[in-house]
Amino acid sequence: MTNLLPRFNIAAVPVDEDLREDFYRAAASLEAFADGYCLARGQALPHATLCQFRAADAASALRLVKGFAGEEIELQNTGLHIRKGEAEHSGTFWIEYAVACAPRLMDLQTRIVGHLQKNAVEIFNKKNEGYHPHFTLVRTEGVLPRFDATALFDRRLVGDAFPCRLWLGLSDENGQFLKILGPS
Repeated sequence: MTNLLPRFNIAAVPVDEDLREDFYRAAASLEAFADGYCLARGQALPHATLCQFRAADAASALRLVKGFAGEEIELQNTGLHIRKGEAEHSGTFWIEYAVACAPRLMDLQTRIVGHLQKNAVEIFNKKNEGYHPHFTLVRTEGVLPRFDATALFDRRLVGDAFPCRLWLGLSDENGQFLKILGPS
């Protein structure tokens, strides 16, 4: 049964640790509304997923993404996005930063998904048309809460481009990027 296999994520993680702290502070401002997912230091890393997949183990997963992990890419958040949960997340809302669909990012995501479709046990992302890059801050249950979004529009988080590195990480069923596995 494939869902017994570990879940992995190849994702773009901000290189600047101070910027990561800005993501944590933004998520903390929404923590009171969290239901099962709230980006927090020591629990998950801020990330923009390119593809989540299952593999037999970490060594197998690292081999699968060897040609991609470690690459650098610049990302730019374009604004705050609130997305209604679907399927097993029905009845929830995801509050996230939308990432610009730059040609290099979209091409990289298409190549990674294509490669993993041929080689991984199970993947969880579609190529291009179903892909909306983002940095999730929090998932809320039920009614969308009222909150003051002013602090979430810091120039470093929305507007300015920032460097990221592609890492392979261990993921959970909510898509949280729990820890970096490589490349080493």
